[in-house]
Amino acid sequence: MAATDVLTDEQFDRWLADASRGPATVVGLDLTARPLSIADEDLGATVFVGCQVTGELAARLAAQGCSVLGEVDALPIPVGRRDVYRVAELYGGFDPAEPGSWSRTLDHRGWQWFIDPDLAVPRTLDTAGLLGARIHDAMIEAALGRCLRSLNRPVVGVMGGHDTARSNPLYADIARFAREVTRRGRLILTGGGPGLMEAANLGAFLAPYDDAELEHAMATLRPASDYTSHEWLATACAVRTRLLGAWRAEEEPASCSIGVPTWLYGHEPPNLFATHSAKLFFNAVREDGLVTIADGGILFAEGNAGTVQELFQDATQNYYRPSGPDAPPPTPMVLFGRDYWSRPAHEPPTPDPTTGTITDKRKPLLPLLGQLAAEKAFADAILVTSDLEAALDHLAPRPVEAHAERGLAWRRAD
Repeated sequence: MAATDVLTDEQFDRWLADASRGPATVVGLDLTARPLSIADEDLGATVFVGCQVTGELAARLAAQGCSVLGEVDALPIPVGRRDVYRVAELYGGFDPAEPGSWSRTLDHRGWQWFIDPDLAVPRTLDTAGLLGARIHDAMIEAALGRCLRSLNRPVVGVMGGHDTARSNPLYADIARFAREVTRRGRLILTGGGPGLMEAANLGAFLAPYDDAELEHAMATLRPASDYTSHEWLATACAVRTRLLGAWRAEEEPASCSIGVPTWLYGHEPPNLFATHSAKLFFNAVREDGLVTIADGGILFAEGNAGTVQELFQDATQNYYRPSGPDAPPPTPMVLFGRDYWSRPAHEPPTPDPTTGTITDKRKPLLPLLGQLAAEKAFADAILVTSDLEAALDHLAPRPVEAHAERGLAWRRAD
């Protein structure tokens, strides 16, 4: 029997009163005022995650076979999460008028705890810290599943470079694309960071607003493309304040989109336009989740190694999809920017003779992707284009169709 998620006091009372109840996962509740007699009930293999319990209640629960996973002292973030993050929580303590105030936020504390500042890689965690981070990510994964079920829309992913400037015309193209996808009843999903991820979340955010507001927002953001600067966040706050009255205010339901950032890249702050952020410590969970959730397909814009990784993870899911007459079709893939993804393999990039850097980042990717698609018959799912309308028609045709099967793992029923 699947365990029931118990997230509120009311749900706990109903579950406890149900004589036919099965095991549950009780998350983040304060049980300190509850009578000890609740531990005399037959609770089976119930798991209590991040709940406040007295020592005696914890001992009684453990004695009858329950698991009690409390908060981890070393972790600066509660593990017993019931919801994904919202902007006001991740950026609590940030002041647009005060440079350096990001250091007071929950987002910064998570990065500071997880990453070694000298080596810029994850710290070596002790067992308690490792368990705390794993539990946190599991709770976020479950919360994201509930969020997706409640929103109940096909999900279209947008992957692309974190370092694309706000002034780059591609930024505006991706924002307009995401706004139209949202207006067509899809849910935009990104990695939640800066660059083209921000552009896509911005476009979704502006779905209920007119063209003039989109242009005003991009004009406000354009001068501050350095995502490590205070101005990058402050200008985003200005856009939110103009539209919502206060930058921490809750967004319009029609502005909804998802970001899945990671503290592995914590120096890339999450953008302020993803209305729901499933921020994770472990990037491997994040990357697999991104392509799995995107049951309506993915647009891959210009990007770096991370975007290439996501592209081939998506191709892998199409490659190993179930076979047979009732198998789901491959999910659509758009490689946006024909020249970018079609670099001839016999034309290797040439470093700049002065700096030694490579500025031409076009990728010779199509031959390998084409080989995989031919082997497992998903070539028709792939569109290589520089035309936004063609990309829209491939990923967000009308009307809204049923969700593809592969996204259901993240929408599983309680």
